Amino acid sequence: RKRVLVVRLDAIGDWILCRNALRALRRSARFADTHWTILGNPAWRGLAEAFDGDLADEWIWADRRGDLFRKGYENLLPRAVWHRRVARAQGRLRERLLARRFDLVLSLQPSRDPLLDELVAGLASEVVGVRAEDLDSSMYTRLLGPGKDPFVFLRNRALASALAGEPCDAPLSLGLPAVS
Repeated sequence: RKRVLVVRLDAIGDWILCRNALRALRRSARFADTHWTILGNPAWRGLAEAFDGDLADEWIWADRRGDLFRKGYENLLPRAVWHRRVARAQGRLRERLLARRFDLVLSLQPSRDPLLDELVAGLASEVVGVRAEDLDSSMYTRLLGPGKDPFVFLRNRALASALAGEPCDAPLSLGLPAVS
């Protein structure tokens, strides 16, 4: 089976707006027989575990605010200190991810971070990301247009359609069970 890593380290609102498009993408003919791993933000872990268990065969949780990205350290610690801390934390996570030998990495977050770009570089033979004007994109083997729609949910559906090669009509709903 092909192994796919989906990188979604963004906030809970972004997860809610992408989860149904990811579900449609996973069910598409192109991704029907794949092993999915989602690298996610622990801020929405409870939501994902309760309602999105069908989205991944495996979940890896990485705290974006903690050690993985410099935000939060820039103003508190000297650059050399937080840079070493970030490099160590990302190195440990990269080792875990490289050991899984992914065939495809989907880093489809609406806003790109240079440190996230560094993290996904070389994790698979195919690394797909979203085009950003001011950022180096050399680590990606394929870039998708960010879309012009102001609503992130519709941009996520467009990205899923482009990846699947078929229309994505995922609904904007939480898909929560009815409460009586």
